[in-house]
Amino acid sequence: MDLSRIGRYEIKNLLGKGGMASVYRAFDPMFERDVAVKVLPRDLLHEHDFYERFRREAKLIAGLESQAIVPVYDFGEQDDQPYIVMRLMAGGSLANRLERGPFSFSRASAVLTRLAAALDRAHARGIIHRDLKPANFLLDEDSDPYIADFGIAKLLTASNTHQRTVIMGTPAYMSPEQWGDEPLDRRCDVYALGVILFEMVTGQLPYQASSAPALMNKHLNSPVPRIHTLRSSIQPVLDRALAKNRDERYPTAGELAHDLAEIVRKETAPAPRAPHVVVWPPIIAKPTDLGFERSGLMGQLVGWFNGAFYVAGVSTTYQFQLLPRAEEGHGTCVFMHNPAAEDKDFGSLMQRCPAEHLAGRRFRFEGELATQDVTQWAGLWLRVESGDKKTLFFDNMCDRPVRGSTGWQRYAIETDLPEDTKWLNYGVVLSGQGFLWADNFRLTFLDENGNWRDLDQFA
Repeated sequence: MDLSRIGRYEIKNLLGKGGMASVYRAFDPMFERDVAVKVLPRDLLHEHDFYERFRREAKLIAGLESQAIVPVYDFGEQDDQPYIVMRLMAGGSLANRLERGPFSFSRASAVLTRLAAALDRAHARGIIHRDLKPANFLLDEDSDPYIADFGIAKLLTASNTHQRTVIMGTPAYMSPEQWGDEPLDRRCDVYALGVILFEMVTGQLPYQASSAPALMNKHLNSPVPRIHTLRSSIQPVLDRALAKNRDERYPTAGELAHDLAEIVRKETAPAPRAPHVVVWPPIIAKPTDLGFERSGLMGQLVGWFNGAFYVAGVSTTYQFQLLPRAEEGHGTCVFMHNPAAEDKDFGSLMQRCPAEHLAGRRFRFEGELATQDVTQWAGLWLRVESGDKKTLFFDNMCDRPVRGSTGWQRYAIETDLPEDTKWLNYGVVLSGQGFLWADNFRLTFLDENGNWRDLDQFA
């Protein structure tokens, strides 16, 4: 095939290539717009009646007209190779976004609610995706997700040659019934959606293995992993979505999304202020050089940041200062802001320490925060690095979101550290514009007697 042109479409560059297709950015001279052209394997045309099946499925997909399914503009065949023309999605994929860490509960719920409605619409018309995964959820310029490749998995599965040699799907997201020869229904897509939900809120897959057979065994036989963090309220939803027996699974994607949305609604509802919390209004003070040696952990955090250590992807335009806390006798606080920030920007102030001696223990990172006019959110965060480079993120953004203006309140992140823990990264984060004050950090662990002890008391 001439890679300078496919049909009327002028090829610009290769966007991506997988085992079953290649995707190109192209220009459509008729409508004067950029599009994505997905080129399917040439040898599929050797299968009896494939092209007619291809035309029929492409028309069906194009007719879905869902706000969350990548629109199909055109389809055809050139030089014995079929292709599909789709809307070009400028925001990358959900897989790209997950590389930056897990989602808040509210964001994960919004993504699932949007995608579930599109899935249910397709399922109602007899179309099953069969290969849902973050790489097949594409984002537009506003970061809204769209489902891509509807029907392509079905087309490839229907090919006799591919059916005999390949189990269609991506192993990490395949339902138990996809590993065998059972007929599939919409519940295999519901299972994949459950895997994606687990990945969105924890930053890792529920089942991991070094080989496809070992991964298959986990999907078929291993229980759904427990979430031992502040996000454990989602466990019943995950248990049902990832049920081995599909009769025990959510019957529709919409019901899964509904239950998740109910949890988010309850947990983000304003909670009554605890009577023991003392609130001091944040007051902007003039910067004072207090010296890091006199400010404890707070000085370590600022010193680390000022030492030119930046977290990948973090804006460096946020300003950090040590200020005296306005109330007499309360020492110092960190003051953080960025008047020019956009809502998608965030800044983080952090410290990193070895933590192999804490592996397997209950750990807590806590501190006091106060905010003014925060446009997105602010809070504490904790990152745990394990021996095989796995990274787990925890924050208070979903369970106790800090937005707008608040007085001084205490927040905490509490979790069981994995047995292979190597490093801890902890600090505060500010997303968007606004002012953040942070003070009185404390790192503690649970000892054998059930008492919380400061980290420096570890024996």
